Amino acid sequence: MDAEPPTSFQPARLWSSSLNVGVSIAALLALVLMTNYLAVRHFQRFDWTNNNHKLSPLTLYVLRSLTNDIHVTVFFQRSAPLRAPVSALLNEYRLASPRIQVNEVEYRQDTATGEQIKEKYQLSFTAAKNVIIFDGYGQTNMVLEKELSEYDLSKLQPGLTNEIKPVGFKGEQLFTSAIVRVTDPRVFKACFLRGHGQEDPTNEDPVLGFSKLVAQLAQNHIAVSRLSLLGTNSVPADCQLLIIAGPKEPFEDGEVEKIEKYLGQGGRLLALLRPMLKPGAGRSGLEPLLARWGVEVGENWVIDPEGQYRGGIVATNFSGHAIVRGLAEGGDNAVIVTTPRSIERLRTTRKGADAPQVEELFRTSRSSQIVTRLENQRLFPTTRDRRGEVPIAVAVEKGNIEGISANRRATRIVVVGDCAFLNNTMINNDGNYNFARLAVSWLQDRPSLLGGIGPRPIREIQLTITSGQLHVIRWLLLGAIPGSVMLLGTLVWWRRRY
Repeated sequence: MDAEPPTSFQPARLWSSSLNVGVSIAALLALVLMTNYLAVRHFQRFDWTNNNHKLSPLTLYVLRSLTNDIHVTVFFQRSAPLRAPVSALLNEYRLASPRIQVNEVEYRQDTATGEQIKEKYQLSFTAAKNVIIFDGYGQTNMVLEKELSEYDLSKLQPGLTNEIKPVGFKGEQLFTSAIVRVTDPRVFKACFLRGHGQEDPTNEDPVLGFSKLVAQLAQNHIAVSRLSLLGTNSVPADCQLLIIAGPKEPFEDGEVEKIEKYLGQGGRLLALLRPMLKPGAGRSGLEPLLARWGVEVGENWVIDPEGQYRGGIVATNFSGHAIVRGLAEGGDNAVIVTTPRSIERLRTTRKGADAPQVEELFRTSRSSQIVTRLENQRLFPTTRDRRGEVPIAVAVEKGNIEGISANRRATRIVVVGDCAFLNNTMINNDGNYNFARLAVSWLQDRPSLLGGIGPRPIREIQLTITSGQLHVIRWLLLGAIPGSVMLLGTLVWWRRRY
């Protein structure tokens, strides 16, 4: 009779193996715990990829200087094209500083939270969507989605193509700028001129008032006051922005001289002019001053039969200037003006490094016409009137080199041939709201220290695949790869079965 084969494991050997496995598991767990402990106490990230959201040294310097928490609310639709890059970039900010607290809100799904945020930050405009809100140090600052992209307008040719290609993402520049603004205790000051029938910034009339524009300025930490230049009054030294909103009566020579002195010292001016209401009554007294800065103000009325929309004129022909570059991406960003007059670059402007640099901002459509004959409040177009696109807004800069951040000695002016397009009714339009915000931001130019942060290039990878190659890829993904896994599994089962 054959002897029974010995057992594979004796009891002592079995206990020894079990103890060895237990000690190994315990050692592994201890190693994991120690590694995690060290990782928490000594956090360090290594970037092995071509990360387009890697923060610049200037941003890291700003983040390291924070002493209070900055609460960032991403008030975006989930389907917004820039939602992913915004979230990725803000994640870098959060990882770089524990002071950055990020909260993402999908306001269409979480309506209750969305309403709370709208009420807290007074987001009463229809344009208050897809916005990033920075809240800290008792102040807030907002970055609109429209401001985040830089576009290539070289292929935009009237009548040929409407192709507008995003080439840069300005997230870091704007986000770090917003952080600097909320940490800056200074409150900037804007002065509304009064005394000649200008719009009253305290007027809260739901239709004709200008209180919503003032609320927008407050969101940018700009305090508003009213200013008269009659008598011995002059523009105060702490006035960072002078606003002339629709004068009905001409300025006196002494007032114009004070405005020109303010501009000569590097002042900032936003001039909103009314249309010509009757022959000879369209002059505000600012025309000679603006002409010296290279701006021609027309004594006319611009009509556009094909561009009429809700009692106004739609303007979508934007230039490449920094103020309107972000508005050029779609028709929903059109600026709607009411009764504009022409505002264009003076053709006889002198040239040179020290000459004012004048750039037209937007125009009406090709169907427009300039009307100069007005009788009994009625327009009488004639065959001699100029037809075609008409510029109705310009930006002027002097004392600054393009691409270099402006300083206090650089004069900046924005002139628009309409005033009512920023009243409490018209500013609800996305394009009007965005234009006002971008124009004030350009005029104010507070984030000058961030000139070293430029837009990040948007990289595109294109794959050209023929229909035959696409057919092969489809069968590889749907048939060959799953089929090979199933075949391998069947062979393993058959081998073990028999």
